[in-house]
Amino acid sequence: YILTLKLLYMVTFLQQPLLFSFFILLFYFPFLFSFFIFLFLFPCREQCITRLLRYHVCIQSLLSEHTTNVYTNWVMIMTDRFVPKRVFFTGGVGRSPDELTSFEMALRDASIECYNIVTVSSILPPQCRIISKKEALPDMHPGSIVFTVFSRISSNEPHRRISAAIGVAIPEDMENQWGYFTEHHSFGEGPERTGQYAEKLAEDMFGSLSEGVLHRTMNVTKSAVVGDEGDWTSVIAAAVFLLD
Repeated sequence: YILTLKLLYMVTFLQQPLLFSFFILLFYFPFLFSFFIFLFLFPCREQCITRLLRYHVCIQSLLSEHTTNVYTNWVMIMTDRFVPKRVFFTGGVGRSPDELTSFEMALRDASIECYNIVTVSSILPPQCRIISKKEALPDMHPGSIVFTVFSRISSNEPHRRISAAIGVAIPEDMENQWGYFTEHHSFGEGPERTGQYAEKLAEDMFGSLSEGVLHRTMNVTKSAVVGDEGDWTSVIAAAVFLLD
């Protein structure tokens, strides 16, 4: 049991949460289980129980002293891990007799068809660099989960124009201040008007921050007209985050 205590102290001192969890599952809990079984077979039960309680108090002291920092550091690391460091913009148009397939074609046109897309709302984090799609794609892996601010629209009404846009308001102090994304889609509006509306929404949202100083706004917009045949047409616009 003393050896177990020493190992526990070493693991917590190293402040490695995964190693600590591995130790608890592999050594500590099985040891306690075996020890309790041993108590029922051992004649001096009271003396053994007293010693076990003393050792357990020692372990609790070690846990409270060392593991708080371990798990605090782990939470901080994981929280920082989910703050995007880079973002790029893309858009696409897809056509097909089937609505879902037309959406897939739009994803392919935008070069994001091979990722598991999770839509999020609409904050540009501090210190998040805006990069080109060409720079971003080599760092992305097929099948990975990708967080995306996403705008989409579909129609199969012949000659109907559809548009999707992402607007963004970028703060002057990108080191400490966050910005805003907005999603907008429309029927019957061209790309210029749809993009300007999304951009204005982002500017208005950013303007509601009393301490925010706006640097500039921009948008990415895709637009298309449904064909004479009435096939489904899907249009998407997206701001895609990279976590590293």
